[in-house]
Amino acid sequence: MNKIFVHKIKSQNGQGLMELIVAIGIIVVGLFSVWALFFSNFAAEQEAETRMTASNLAREGIEAVKNLRDSNWLAVENNAPGVSWDSGFNDLGDSGYYTLGTIFSTSTSYNGLVTLSPIANSNDTSTKLYVNGDGFYDYVSSPTSTPFSRFIVIKNICCASTDGFKCSAPQLISKDIGSSCGSDQIKVGIDVVSEVRWLGADKQPRKATLEDQLFNWR
Repeated sequence: MNKIFVHKIKSQNGQGLMELIVAIGIIVVGLFSVWALFFSNFAAEQEAETRMTASNLAREGIEAVKNLRDSNWLAVENNAPGVSWDSGFNDLGDSGYYTLGTIFSTSTSYNGLVTLSPIANSNDTSTKLYVNGDGFYDYVSSPTSTPFSRFIVIKNICCASTDGFKCSAPQLISKDIGSSCGSDQIKVGIDVVSEVRWLGADKQPRKATLEDQLFNWR
């Protein structure tokens, strides 16, 4: 009887050890799953935040060009000499690719005017964005670098009608980048593309692109 009783105790101890090992294994797997889910959600949140920032930077590019067009309208109304609705983006070279000048600044010397600078192509190194001393995104190199690059593409929108009064949708012609309107056409607007590029956490290229058409009418 004693031997049998001892044997039963030993069997029960071994069974308890196996149950403990299984329980620890389940707990470890559960913890790893929770951590994996946590890091996955964190990465997704970071990606969403980066995409939102990129989309806002692309939208800012469109709004900056629109602001330049609107400022030209005001200048024309005030009879400013040599100013037309497309001043600032009608004679900047043939590439059709541009970067923006300073958009926001707290400096007392900043006059608030938007400027465009021609670049060679979308891979130009001057498209990289930094955060300036005022906390705004800018192209001026500073210690605060960002993962973003932004460029603007502008194409002329021409009208096949030369009378300046009638121009329906079928008569609108979007020219190639850097191409001017023909002698039998009038320039009635511009097609603006603002694109922001960056590398994701997986080192794969990402981009946010917005496009708008701005016309010389209100």
